[in-house]
Amino acid sequence: MSRRSSLTVALAALALAAPAAQARAIDPPLNTFSEQEQQVLASRGVGEARPVQVSAPAPAPAAEAGFDWGAAAVGGAAMGALALVAAGGLSVTARRRVPTNA
Repeated sequence: MSRRSSLTVALAALALAAPAAQARAIDPPLNTFSEQEQQVLASRGVGEARPVQVSAPAPAPAAEAGFDWGAAAVGGAAMGALALVAAGGLSVTARRRVPTNA
């Protein structure tokens, strides 16, 4: 197999392994203002005057103790797949010795 075809196969494998693109909005809509911005606008005579309600931040969730076996399994599977792809690529691109009759 030539270098060009090996490179093509490797690039195709990498393209299939890449995550898919996700469509989402880049910027928030233009007409949304935070409570503080609305209060500033109201103090300058633009918009309606509304008092700002301040609330305490929500408490952080407790961290889970222990080892996450699910994440470890996903990482191990990914590394195993990568090792198989690398071994397959090496076996395809390795040169084989041709015996000579001397």
